[in-house]
Amino acid sequence: MNGEVNAKVRIAKLAYGFLPSWWNKGYGLRFGSKYVFDPDFRIEQNMRMKKLLAERFPWLCLDEPAFKPAHILPDFGNACTAAYAGCEVIYPDDNHPWNEHLEPALADRLKLPEDISAVFPYSVMIDQNEYINLKYGFDIPPAIVYPGGILNDAVKLMGADFFLELYDDSRAARKLLEFVYGIVERTLDFNYSHGHTGWVVIANCCVKMISPKLYEDRLLAYDLAVYQKTTEHGAAFGIHHCGIFDAYAESYRNVPKMDFLEIGWGSDIRLALDLFPEAAVSYMFGVSYALFENRDAIRREMDRILRAADGHWDRFSINVSDIEYGTPDENLKEIFDAVAACNARGAE
Repeated sequence: MNGEVNAKVRIAKLAYGFLPSWWNKGYGLRFGSKYVFDPDFRIEQNMRMKKLLAERFPWLCLDEPAFKPAHILPDFGNACTAAYAGCEVIYPDDNHPWNEHLEPALADRLKLPEDISAVFPYSVMIDQNEYINLKYGFDIPPAIVYPGGILNDAVKLMGADFFLELYDDSRAARKLLEFVYGIVERTLDFNYSHGHTGWVVIANCCVKMISPKLYEDRLLAYDLAVYQKTTEHGAAFGIHHCGIFDAYAESYRNVPKMDFLEIGWGSDIRLALDLFPEAAVSYMFGVSYALFENRDAIRREMDRILRAADGHWDRFSINVSDIEYGTPDENLKEIFDAVAACNARGAE
């Protein structure tokens, strides 16, 4: 859990997400393995985090119910598939879990589980779901946290060497992609069989490290397969692309219907809005910009961003995620004020 909150604004939307390091350095909160494996600790710390946000940023107008226990499954970060594959997982006090890469010889012997809910780390999610329901009075069916993107997980398993294997279209690359997709497929099958029809957003963070053509040749088919399975169950589908989106726009347009599209800092906002008129578009504000620039620069940049989305504010949002410790509070307030002013004008 990264402390994400939604600002109460009427048209364009805004969300903040704070890194574990922000909480650790600013308030001494610790994450680590206890945050993953102890549901009581995680839920209590989450309530404390919401209260701290409300005290520090009263303009967020957080509701009192936000301070009550919430049903939060354990988050293995980007290391979820890697944990099942046998990678060593590290649980820092000031960061999300991460993993060491798998030995090449072991990668060649990867097998998909017959029952994904019965093996680590997915069994932990199922067990904790039951515990949280019983203790806190929830009635939420068991679920497995969606692992992320196909290329993302392949790189997490093999490291940077995977890009060479992908380029060569090697047997190892094809086998690893099939394995990763198989985990996604089993995850979705389990969730849909238990009545979950929530959003599925593919995390394509690593796609910016390959060409659009290589993405289309080697990976698009997997994303389309996830789309097909998702929409067959009436669920919404989206793609997160935290790099500059522009060169990949036409590749992503192969998706018949995009419900959600998240694009990285520096992307052409109008291109995304025009090419995907059916999608809610989220723009990722540059966290380094928020960290190092002054309030006047933030104001000018927000004016540019909101002008680019003019006419589409009803399906546009700004995501200030992975906020680093040391980011000036006034810069975050400036972003909020710009969105609030934009919405006030739109409501007139």
